[in-house]
Amino acid sequence: MSGVAYRFGAFRFDSRERLLYRGVDAVPLTPKAAETLHYLLLRHGALIEKSELMESVWPGTFVEEATLAQNVFTLRKLLGDDDQHMIETVPRRGYRFIAEVSEVPGSEVSKPQTSHRRWFSVAIAIVALAAIVGIVWIARHPATHAAQEMPTIAVLPFHPIGDDQDEYLGVAMADALISRLSNVRGVLVRPTSAVRKFAVSRDPIAAGRELAVRSVLEGTIQRADETIRVTVQLIDVDRDAPLWSDKFDVHVSDVFSLQDRISDQVARALMINLGGHARHYTENQEAHRDYLRGRYFWNKRTMEGYSHAIESFESAIRKDPSYALAYAGLADSYALLGAMTNRYMPRRVALPKAIAAANRALTLDDTLAEAHASLGFIKMHYQWDWDGGEHEFRRAIELNPGYATAHHWYAYELIALRRFDESIREIREAQKADPVSIIINTDVADI
Repeated sequence: MSGVAYRFGAFRFDSRERLLYRGVDAVPLTPKAAETLHYLLLRHGALIEKSELMESVWPGTFVEEATLAQNVFTLRKLLGDDDQHMIETVPRRGYRFIAEVSEVPGSEVSKPQTSHRRWFSVAIAIVALAAIVGIVWIARHPATHAAQEMPTIAVLPFHPIGDDQDEYLGVAMADALISRLSNVRGVLVRPTSAVRKFAVSRDPIAAGRELAVRSVLEGTIQRADETIRVTVQLIDVDRDAPLWSDKFDVHVSDVFSLQDRISDQVARALMINLGGHARHYTENQEAHRDYLRGRYFWNKRTMEGYSHAIESFESAIRKDPSYALAYAGLADSYALLGAMTNRYMPRRVALPKAIAAANRALTLDDTLAEAHASLGFIKMHYQWDWDGGEHEFRRAIELNPGYATAHHWYAYELIALRRFDESIREIREAQKADPVSIIINTDVADI
């Protein structure tokens, strides 16, 4: 069977080389898109459960269900299959390849395009060789690649101390500082999702090396009655030496001004001009804590995780109805919940909820990168509004160049638009912003 080619409509798929042709022209496919198409053709006419398809395409690897849906979505775009006359979706079940398919014996698989295929294979080999050379070069010159273009920093979750230890208090402080620094051009800040795993780590140098940053900010936080005591230290990862350290005692009502003071000190140590005033998304600390819980559950990328995330975001909104970030998180939760392969929440239910939350976030704050990225995903994945989706993604990246999710989702759209070079660039930007993300690193390999 490995030497069979499949003909359907104007297309021919070479199963041996995993190449797709339309007439005499090769149609570029990502490796995982090619594997998905191959399995659908191999079982054409049969219903393939989504779990089976995922295991075939990503054997032994964790991927979120939305990735499969996006893969099929990309195939439909490349095949011109907007009306599902080739790949049929069976709600709550899986997919079926329903177009008429004929098989070509192995001896006839690639004769018409021998020279074309040889050129294509040589091109792939050259690209692969260049990638290998690049990876080896970066590995041997860790301090001389793109990281030198701007300061890179990871703000680790502050370690709570005292009798009343609260993990979220330490994460909340780190997240606030990340948000403050992320809105500034000239510094690349690792997102909260990337640093959360280091909440229990006591080795900032190891964390900094894993996160591929020059500097790490770590600290401790202790609450006693109405007073918060914070100790903080900025460390140069390469030299394993402190750049700055300080201790603060403030009233709980002054925690936001404390975050401003720490951010300003960090900026001065990194020789960055922050400028302007701090941007506070909410003055309600409990609402902010609920938001952090929501993102924690959202990043699990499971049905249960999304459900808990929705509860947390809604709790944050009840405490602060003007909290735009919480609405953006709510939009992301509904958008991905409706995109899951088993349709835990039907699209017709999830879509209006996602749209309403994203629009509310933008009404409250039209300069919020997260909200623009949320709307971009909705326009791309649900509405197939390519221009609208691209506009929202580009706006999100303009507002916050370090927002990994915006780069990640924009890479999906660029694949569907067959702008592969740009897609690779965007997924690399996502990886640079969040180098420890399992989801992003999986998609880097796929794209």
